[in-house]
Amino acid sequence: MAKIIINRRSEWMNRLRNINVFVDGKKAGAVKNGSSEEFTVEPGSHQVECKIDWCACEPLNVELKENEVKILKLQSGLKYLNYFYIVIILVVIGRLFFRFSGQPMPGWYDTAVVVILVPSLVYLFYFLTVGKKKYLSLTEDKDSIFNN
Repeated sequence: MAKIIINRRSEWMNRLRNINVFVDGKKAGAVKNGSSEEFTVEPGSHQVECKIDWCACEPLNVELKENEVKILKLQSGLKYLNYFYIVIILVVIGRLFFRFSGQPMPGWYDTAVVVILVPSLVYLFYFLTVGKKKYLSLTEDKDSIFNN
């Protein structure tokens, strides 16, 4: 027998939801936020894919020998999601500042909000539609101290 261990990073995005793990097209289990799961498989070549709703990761081919353990890292594929949150926070803070400070909102402010907010929304929309196979990232964890 051989083992595949999937380590899921603790992330704010999808923190309340389990991510389903499929080995060779069959559901093998699920991984909770910030946890690891171990899957026992036969030695040989296997295709591992993780899914959450209609979004997923690119399938990863894993070659395992007898008694071999492969450690995989599962994380969000949205590398720039933190910038999206920063933009939203800045827009909200700006609105609150002008509302409660008594200062008039400059004429350029709404244009600046659109110019900053639209690319962020397009980025998120991409991963929920066309890029749904890149919403998650599953890679071999070469940095793990437990790798053979």
